[in-house]
Amino acid sequence: IFLPMSKPAIVTVLILSFLTVYGDFMGPVIFLSGIKTTLPVAMATGYVVRNGILLVTVLLSGIVMYSLPVILIFIFGQKFYVQGLMSSSGSKG
Repeated sequence: IFLPMSKPAIVTVLILSFLTVYGDFMGPVIFLSGIKTTLPVAMATGYVVRNGILLVTVLLSGIVMYSLPVILIFIFGQKFYVQGLMSSSGSKG
């Protein structure tokens, strides 16, 4: 009885904890270096030509690749998230 009622809260916690870990920037900057790094660190530091000019096309494609999993998780978890908001607000529907 308890678990089906708490499914929206569990999905919300999973989505928020995934976003926290997925968007972490300072940990990889401190502990990783060189070729073995994460996508946000590589986008922030590595996509520059020797003259200091940004490689805009590579940077924008990296941004799309980085945001795609977050969008997909939100699309699939949106039903549970809205269900949890509606159940705690007291409205019917």
